[in-house]
Amino acid sequence: HLYDWDVDERKMSIGYTTYLPLYQAPFTFNASDGSFYDVTTMIHEFGHYNEFYQNGQTKYYQIDSIDVSEVHSQALELLFLSYYPDIFPEIADEVTLYTLYAVLSGIVDGCLYDEFQYEVYMNPQMTAQEITDRYRELAAEYGIELPGSMAYQWMEVPHTFHQPMYYISYAVSATAALEIWEVSLEDRQAGIDTYLKFVDLGCNTGIRTALGSCGLSNVLLEDTIRGIAES
Repeated sequence: HLYDWDVDERKMSIGYTTYLPLYQAPFTFNASDGSFYDVTTMIHEFGHYNEFYQNGQTKYYQIDSIDVSEVHSQALELLFLSYYPDIFPEIADEVTLYTLYAVLSGIVDGCLYDEFQYEVYMNPQMTAQEITDRYRELAAEYGIELPGSMAYQWMEVPHTFHQPMYYISYAVSATAALEIWEVSLEDRQAGIDTYLKFVDLGCNTGIRTALGSCGLSNVLLEDTIRGIAES
């Protein structure tokens, strides 16, 4: 009973993985709906599930590096692209493109929302309209046009209210995940070995330490971003 993936209309539309200290085991949940998301979400969440299972946690939410933990999920999504022709025989190309798009846009969105949240929290006197106007301006700098009411979509991101400065972790982890995938394209087994070594380091290792231990690039350097973008 350490997972719940049933289709149930009473469920909140969400997927997550957490650790249950009393059981010394992880638990994963998803509100399945019969779409391809059920599979891609399972792969993503199993990245977290496997890390928890391998390394355990001594107390609830003892996670020092969200940057690291999201690599476990996003890199596994990318490594699974090789199996999509078997999993999605009729729409493999489309789901592959969608997965890549999601990871890449995670970098753009992560940076956008981080810059946006920083400005909002540094200027608590801003009105809702000023916040919306600034969000539209920043989005334009990132190449995202937000006509009409779309400029209010920042209100739909709960991180802005409950976990500000979290969103940048999606960009950091996606960059590292893409490099692990890049390694796997040159040498499949080397990419898998790199991923498993990264997982073995656990969530309580700093991102730069973890990357360095696995022979991966520093994601905070511009050259790293440019190199991955070119690939």
